[in-house]
Amino acid sequence: MKIAITGHASGIGYETFNLLQHTHECVGFDKENGHNICDDVFVDQITDDFDCFVNNAYHQSYQERILLQLYNRWRDTNKIIVNIGSMVSVYPQSFELINELHGTWSQKYMEDKISFMQTHRRLSYECWINKYNVQLKMLFPGATDTALLKDLDIEKAHPKKVALAIKQLIDQTDYQELVVW
Repeated sequence: MKIAITGHASGIGYETFNLLQHTHECVGFDKENGHNICDDVFVDQITDDFDCFVNNAYHQSYQERILLQLYNRWRDTNKIIVNIGSMVSVYPQSFELINELHGTWSQKYMEDKISFMQTHRRLSYECWINKYNVQLKMLFPGATDTALLKDLDIEKAHPKKVALAIKQLIDQTDYQELVVW
């Protein structure tokens, strides 16, 4: 399987890339190798020869925009889109500590991730109703030991644990959503 992964140079993306490259052909897309998810032409770089797209890198509402564009292109295919959401979109009360430490930035993060989850679920329903072939999957990680939360003194999952959950979503056709803490 040929898999595209955004944000593969660090954190969850890095661990996912390293885990999956042993059994799949992986291509990483990150600012460090000249790929910016904020570029209008970014989705054009995800060519149709990919079988799976791991929508990992976060920057405001761009994950959601990428999902919509790729979904419209891939909905009649047997491809997989794995979206990396956040626990704060499922359990907003988990947001309180992060908000206390990061202020208004974290409010925007939570709003973006909630909107992303809602779009994912709306498209999943549309797939089911219209019998589209693309598989939409979503992972909701809790606090993870990445640069985003490096200054928080709370218990955090190792990114390898999140990468294993992403692998499980890709490998198991009956899994649509997973929460990992």
